[in-house]
Amino acid sequence: MPPDDTRRPSDLNFVITLDGNKIGESALHRGNFLDSDKPATQTARNLDSIASIQLPAKWIKFEQNTQLCDATMFRHSTIESTQISLYGSRKPLDEQSSNAFKQVLNAALPSPRIIYSEKMQTNTEENIEAVKELSGAFGRTRVGDNQLSSSPSRRPAFHLDTATVETVNGKKVIAVDGWFTQLDDYAEIKMGGNGPLKRRYSGIFFEANTDPDARPKIKELYLLADDDIAFTSNKAAFRTALKSIEWK
Repeated sequence: MPPDDTRRPSDLNFVITLDGNKIGESALHRGNFLDSDKPATQTARNLDSIASIQLPAKWIKFEQNTQLCDATMFRHSTIESTQISLYGSRKPLDEQSSNAFKQVLNAALPSPRIIYSEKMQTNTEENIEAVKELSGAFGRTRVGDNQLSSSPSRRPAFHLDTATVETVNGKKVIAVDGWFTQLDDYAEIKMGGNGPLKRRYSGIFFEANTDPDARPKIKELYLLADDDIAFTSNKAAFRTALKSIEWK
């Protein structure tokens, strides 16, 4: 559904994203996705290195585990394409990707701090190179396959809007916002009147294992939605969930 640019300013509320930006949210549609500003929650426990997290009450849990990865999803009760998921490979990172991830997290700089922002006119080669080096940690066929790291001869799977280092309840994470292209049944990119159809994404990447000398296993906790209104309406609930995390 294309965004409605005809709404009056009085029709709009705003939510603050992890990177501090304001995103418009339609008051007319808001009630379809959140029952109130403080919706009922359910407690999910023992999700890998997450001891507990408070999630929207009516979202339905699914698990998809393979030999290569583990995925736990909580789908919206009426909009299946809107989900909060915990995803990660069962294998530790390769040494180069591990070093890149640790270097970004442990840099002696304040948190939060911006690694990359598409809106900034001052992105340096150092910023862009940092994103490229994080492609292994982000997943080379997922968020790591973005416009900065992929070959210019093809369209990447993911478009990166922002990447920042932040702290969630004492644990440093890399927060990412952006969008995936939507694919049809033939694995072709779905196109709309204004370009490719987008699956909106907001997530965090963090180390899941606790051994400081081991190469990290990276987990990804994210909100994903096909619809702009569904995404912005549930972004506040996702941020609330992040704030509720208790780490192991």
